[in-house]
Amino acid sequence: MRLEFAITLVLVAAALPSRRAFAQDQVEPGVEFERAAQLMASGDRDRAYPHLVRLTEGGAPFPEAYLFRGSIERERGELSRAEAAFLGGLEIAPTHRSLRMELAVTLSWEGRTDEALEAYDEVLAADPHDAAAAIGRARMLFWLGRHEESVTAFEELLRQEPDNVEALAGLADVHRARLRRRDARTLYDRALVLDPAFAAAREGKSKLREATRAIAGLDLGFATSDAGVSGRGGLSLAVDVRPELRLDASFRQDAQRNELATARTGTLALVVRPSARFSIDAGYQIQHAEGLRTHRVTLGGAVRVSDEWTLILSTRPGVREDGRMEHLTMVGTDHRAGVFHWTVQLFRSDHRDRRETVASLAGELDFGVFAVRIGLAGALAPENYATMGGLLRVTLSGHHDLVAGYDHFTLGRRHLFSVGYRVRL
Repeated sequence: MRLEFAITLVLVAAALPSRRAFAQDQVEPGVEFERAAQLMASGDRDRAYPHLVRLTEGGAPFPEAYLFRGSIERERGELSRAEAAFLGGLEIAPTHRSLRMELAVTLSWEGRTDEALEAYDEVLAADPHDAAAAIGRARMLFWLGRHEESVTAFEELLRQEPDNVEALAGLADVHRARLRRRDARTLYDRALVLDPAFAAAREGKSKLREATRAIAGLDLGFATSDAGVSGRGGLSLAVDVRPELRLDASFRQDAQRNELATARTGTLALVVRPSARFSIDAGYQIQHAEGLRTHRVTLGGAVRVSDEWTLILSTRPGVREDGRMEHLTMVGTDHRAGVFHWTVQLFRSDHRDRRETVASLAGELDFGVFAVRIGLAGALAPENYATMGGLLRVTLSGHHDLVAGYDHFTLGRRHLFSVGYRVRL
């Protein structure tokens, strides 16, 4: 699509005759469009932008003016303005293929996947053999959670164009989401043979480690503090019953009681993914501490705003055997950019006799074979304290990881050392 867009720029600029310089405040629409097209073709988009604004807001009859302005608005993150520009161009030229395609891309960036799908369908209605529109349509079906239809759409395109690397990587992404790792790996490898530098295939293949049926974990650790030394151990299991349904279970036991480590905790939760952009979870947790049991309900959700940005929210009300109520709420945001991953979270804890607000920031560099994570958290009220820690993960093979961590709590001068093992099934 980018190549076609560049060709459009060159053709438009070349087709227009050269004219003498003109005053920007007194120009004919055709002359102003010529100037804007020349600036776009030369890559000077900032200088072209004022011309395009005047042309589009003045209702100039040049569809490419709306196309050019929409592309600039989208680059600047002004998605609503980009959408308005593309729609304005379609009012002048309803069958303009590039305007319709760019509108579909913009709608998908806005998270309006259903409308983006309709836009791709309109392009395909005019030209059923439009490969770029077919790929866009298949991806929208995938994002809507309509995996079977997405697979059918990608496979139909690959029957016509077996060497289309975007279709190969797209179909591989669907298989990866459905936990069909072998099929996904084969398709990624086919795409990389055709184009070894194809980023989407390389990135997708690097994520195959995450596409597992189950992950089992064992964690051991010991802590030193003003209250003495304590040990801890934990077991965890996450099972993908289906691509859209995961079961999480965990248990943690402290080897020694003291005021900083007294709890024995078990958790069971279900995570449901109705679509590729949205997930919800619900569960039950029981904790035995200080001679009393506490029963909690866990509820949460995540919305993937874009491929790099996810919003997260959770709440965990609970009640102790002595009748005391408690409530923990969290809001946060999760970002990914290449190998860098960072998370910002804000926690609010409410007990009958204590309220606390904690903010945390964690960053991770994931190079596949190993990853390094560093985190910092601090209580904002009613008393100030901080937690700092780091974690190192080393992948031993396609199925086994070792994890080592260290955390320092300023409250009670506590130091926690831990090691863990993960196996992917």
